[in-house]
Amino acid sequence: MLNLNGYFSKVKEEIFSSFKEKYGSLEFDLDQLKIEKAPEKEDAEFGIPCFPLGRVLKKSPVQVATEIAEAFEASDLIEKLQAVGPYLNVYINRQAFMACVCASVRQDKNRFGSSFMGKGKRVMVEYSSPNTNKPLHIGHVRNNLVGMTISRILEFNGYEVIKVNLINDRGIHICKSMLAYEKWGEGETPESSGKKGDHLVGEYYVRFDRELKKEKEEYATKVGFDQGTLDKEFIRKKREDMRQCSDKEEKKKLRQEISDLAKKGEAFEQEFLANSQYTEEAQGMLQKWEQGDEDVRSLWKKMNDWVLAGFEDTYAILGCEFEKLYFESDTYTLGRKFVEEGLGKGLFERYKDGSIWVKAEKLKEAAPKSFKKVQLNDKLLLRKDGTSVYMTQDIGTAALKNEDYTLDRSLYVVAEEQNLHFKILFAVLEMLGFPWACGCEHVPYGMVILPRGMGKIKSREGTAVDADDLIQEMKGRAEEKIRDGEVRVSEEQIEDTSLKVALSALKLFMLQVSLDKTVQFDPHEVIEFYGDTGPAILYSYARIQGIFRKAEILPDEEKSIDVSLLTTSEEFALLQMVSEFPDTVKTACNYNPHLLVSYLLTLKKNFSSYYGKEKVINEDNQALTLARLGLCQVVAQTIQNGLSLLGIEVVDNM
Repeated sequence: MLNLNGYFSKVKEEIFSSFKEKYGSLEFDLDQLKIEKAPEKEDAEFGIPCFPLGRVLKKSPVQVATEIAEAFEASDLIEKLQAVGPYLNVYINRQAFMACVCASVRQDKNRFGSSFMGKGKRVMVEYSSPNTNKPLHIGHVRNNLVGMTISRILEFNGYEVIKVNLINDRGIHICKSMLAYEKWGEGETPESSGKKGDHLVGEYYVRFDRELKKEKEEYATKVGFDQGTLDKEFIRKKREDMRQCSDKEEKKKLRQEISDLAKKGEAFEQEFLANSQYTEEAQGMLQKWEQGDEDVRSLWKKMNDWVLAGFEDTYAILGCEFEKLYFESDTYTLGRKFVEEGLGKGLFERYKDGSIWVKAEKLKEAAPKSFKKVQLNDKLLLRKDGTSVYMTQDIGTAALKNEDYTLDRSLYVVAEEQNLHFKILFAVLEMLGFPWACGCEHVPYGMVILPRGMGKIKSREGTAVDADDLIQEMKGRAEEKIRDGEVRVSEEQIEDTSLKVALSALKLFMLQVSLDKTVQFDPHEVIEFYGDTGPAILYSYARIQGIFRKAEILPDEEKSIDVSLLTTSEEFALLQMVSEFPDTVKTACNYNPHLLVSYLLTLKKNFSSYYGKEKVINEDNQALTLARLGLCQVVAQTIQNGLSLLGIEVVDNM
C-alpha cells in the first residue's frame, strides 16, 4: 500500500498526466503543485492552486483549471476534478485515502511525519549560553526550549544537528561572585549548604550587589549627594507629570529637569565606581585571572564547576542536550588574529589610540540588505590595549566551530536584543572571506515577562525568576490539581505525573507563540487540563490509552484497519488532519515551532469532539470497534510524535 508521501505524489502524477495529454510534453516540477485542504465551504477534500501552471503555459490560471478539469478521467484515487476559479477542487476516493493515512502512521510509528529533506546537511544550533555567576532564569527557559525544539524538528527532517552551548565563564560579573565568596563565603560549599551549585554562587553574586549598594549609600552620604532624586519612582512621577502637563513651557522645564537628573545620576555613578573599593577589588581580580594567577584561577575553577553541575541538573529536567560545550575563557582571544589580518587587508581601521574598528560604511557595503533600515555606527573590534571585546570573541568562535565541524548552517538562538550584534558579526565574517559565513543565522526570540504583581515565585536575583524555582512552583500546582481530583492518578504515580504535567504546561506555553512575540507567562493559568494547554493535550493522549485498557481486543498490527467502517465526517476529518502532520513539521523547520503547537491543540480539540459524539467501544459490533480503535491509535501516535518534538513526555494514565 502507498504511504502518505507516495499517495500525494501519485495524486499529482494522475493530475499531471491529464495535464500532459491536454498540453503535451512540458517541463514542470511536480513539487510546484501544492495540494491543500479545501475550504470548509467546498465539498471537495483538497484543492490545487493553478497559478504555477498558468505561469508556465502563459495562460490564465482560471482557464488552466477549467481545461484540466474537463480533460480529467476518474481513477482509483481521484473521483473527479472541478474548476473553481483559479483552483482545482480534488474529489478523492476517501477510503483509499483513509487507508493510506492509517497504514503510514502504523508502519512508521514514532517516525511518522519525518522526512529526508535535510539529508546530507549539517546544522549547528547554539543555544542556552548562560553566565556562570547565577542560576538559569525564566529567559533561559525560553531560550533552551526554543533551541532544543528547533534541533529536534531539524533532526526529524533528516538534518544532522550539532547542539552546542557557549558558556560565558569569564569577565567582571564572574569575579564579583568570586570576590563576594572570598570575603563572606567562610568555606561554604554546595555539600555543606545543601544548595545547588549555581544557586549558591548566584547568592554570592547578589551579596556583592547588596554590599556595593551599601557602599554607594555610604559614599553618597560622605559627599552629600541625595540619591532620592535618582529613585526610579521619583523619576517615574516626574515623567508622569510631564505627560499630563498641558503648559508647553512647564512641560519643557520638566523635560529638561528629567534630562539633568539623568546626567547627574550618570556622573555620580561614574564618580562612585571610580572610588569604589569593591569595584576596584573585582577589577583587580579580573586582571589577576587574565594574568593566570594560580589562587584566582583555582577559585574560579571551583566555583565554575559548582555552577556547571547545577546547570546539568536543570538541563536534564528540561531535556536539553549538547554535543559540545564551548567556553568563553577558551575562545575570548581567538578572533584577534582575524581582526589583525582584516586590518592588514584594509578591511578595518586603526584609530589614533591604537584600537581597531570596522567602519559603518564598510559594513553596509558587505551586507546592504541587513543594514538597509538600521542606524549604524562604527564597531569596535579590538581595544587599544589589544584585548578582546565580545565581537572579537564571536569572530574567533565562529571560525573554531567551522574548524571543528564542516557546517552547512550555523544557528545562534539568542534573544532579539542582540539582533544588531549578529548582523554586524555576520557582515564582518563575510568581509573576512569565510566561505561558510553565508550559512550563519540568528534565530531571535522575544522576552518572557510575568504578570504585574505576581511575585509568588522566589527570585534569588531580584530581577528574574529562577528556572528551578519556576519548575518546582508549577510542579506543586500540578500536584495540587491532581490531588483535588481533576484527573485520576495513583499515589505512586503522582510525583512523576506532576512533573510531566508541569513541564508540558511550561513548554507548550513558551512555544505556542511565534518567536518574535513577547511571552507573558502566568503559571497560575497554564496548569489546566482543559483548553489550549499542554496538560490538556496530555489528557487527550491518556484518555486514548484509557480506551485501549477498557477494550477487550486491540487491532492486529499486521492487518489493515477496515476504513470502510469509518463513515462519519468527524472520522474522515481526523484522518485528514493526521495527513497534515508531515507538512506541519516541515513548515516548522523554518524556526516556527508555534505552528506545531497550534496543530496539536487543534488535533486534540477535534479528537475530543469526536470522542464526545461517537462511541469507540461498541459491544454489539466488534468490527466497528476495531476500526475506531485503529483510528484512536493513529491519532495517539501523531500526538505523541508532535509532543516529542516539543520535548514533552506523554503519560498513559490521567
